[in-house]
Amino acid sequence: MTLPTPPCRLVVACVAVLAGIAAFQVHAGQVTTTFRVMLEVATVCTVEKGADVDFGRVVHSSENQALETNGSLVVRCNATTPYSISLDRGLHGPDTGTRHMRGPEDESVPYRIYSGAAGNCSAAANVQWGDGSAGTCILSSTNTGVSQVIPVVGRAALNNPRSGLYSDTVTATLTY
Repeated sequence: MTLPTPPCRLVVACVAVLAGIAAFQVHAGQVTTTFRVMLEVATVCTVEKGADVDFGRVVHSSENQALETNGSLVVRCNATTPYSISLDRGLHGPDTGTRHMRGPEDESVPYRIYSGAAGNCSAAANVQWGDGSAGTCILSSTNTGVSQVIPVVGRAALNNPRSGLYSDTVTATLTY
């Protein structure tokens, strides 16, 4: 028994339907976008007292007895941050070039402050560390991202002062 040959129209319609299904088949797609990853690191510096400039207890032995002592400041900033440190005149000096420690009966002992670090404010350069006025200089440097100890050198010459405690308070200002 032979099957009748389907009419041509039916075969074409079947093929067209199958082709249409294949043509309209849904595929999964891809869509992309971008986004930024950001971080802003603020420039920050700190300055702290490392050690006071303490001349200690002195037995006066001669006119213009020279004294020298060391203290320190500790600076920390982000790596490669330039900074400067100025020092004020203290509580008892008329200017940064003429600082005084005040003692008994309002007597005073003059003193000078230098940076122990090499540079224009160093004791070797014999230029006092101050605020840029009265012949003083402002210490400038660049921090490496770790704590830096800045030496502070104090010098005084005793000229027969009364016995007692002499002191002053100096403010260090860090600018960055």
